[in-house]
Amino acid sequence: METLTVNGTYAAEYDVEENRKRQQAFSRHNSQSRVKLNQRGKFVVWSLVVAVVATMAFIFIPQATAQSEVVETVSYTVQPNDTLWDYASRITPAGADVYDTIAQIKRINHLDSDQLTAGQTLLVPEA
Repeated sequence: METLTVNGTYAAEYDVEENRKRQQAFSRHNSQSRVKLNQRGKFVVWSLVVAVVATMAFIFIPQATAQSEVVETVSYTVQPNDTLWDYASRITPAGADVYDTIAQIKRINHLDSDQLTAGQTLLVPEA
């Protein structure tokens, strides 16, 4: 046995060998408590990971929507000084929104902006 003195105020005797044995037993216990997965356990864990990722993708990735309406179109050649607003307001039915017509023309022609060029050919909804 050895005597341990801390700051000159506390003295205790302890067995160095006994302390070493307790530490080894504790570390052996901790190393044995880890979970080890067999083949089936690994499969279950990976299946859960894949299921969570697929669920997150389904929730957060926007779904493509199919157009349910069929739009009859005609070809129109843009004239000098034509604007998308002017043309859309001419062909928009009474009581309908011109903004909806502009959005429809842009969608049909894959336009990113409202800018038109004289001589440009557009597919437009039949008036």
